[in-house]
Amino acid sequence: MIVIVILLLVVLILFGLASISQSYAAAQQAKAAIEAAQAAQIASVTNLIVVGVGAVLLLALLAGAAYLLWLKNQPRGRIAARRETPPPQIPTATDPLTQLTHLMTLQMLRDMQRDMRREPPGATYLPGPRLNIPDEEER
Repeated sequence: MIVIVILLLVVLILFGLASISQSYAAAQQAKAAIEAAQAAQIASVTNLIVVGVGAVLLLALLAGAAYLLWLKNQPRGRIAARRETPPPQIPTATDPLTQLTHLMTLQMLRDMQRDMRREPPGATYLPGPRLNIPDEEER
């Protein structure tokens, strides 16, 4: 009878050890699952950052391409107009004769430009008749 009691105690101890080891294994599995969930959470945050930066870079690239297309489609007339030289400034003179001299010079230059535009390419320019403007000594 003592042998049966000892055998029962041994069987109880074996079941107890099996239960303890099974509980320990379940605790270790739970710890591993928690660590895996934390690693997945860190990975998802990293993926979110990478996707966000990629989206910002893509938007910047598209905005740059749209700006370049917009510049390409702009009319060239406005750009060329900025580079043109302004019309010459005629100095103001108090003397009417000096004003008349300036106006006659301006008229002569405009007539010369008009004559140059009318000639065919390759033709030689011959100045028009000379205006009789009195010199300083003749006045």
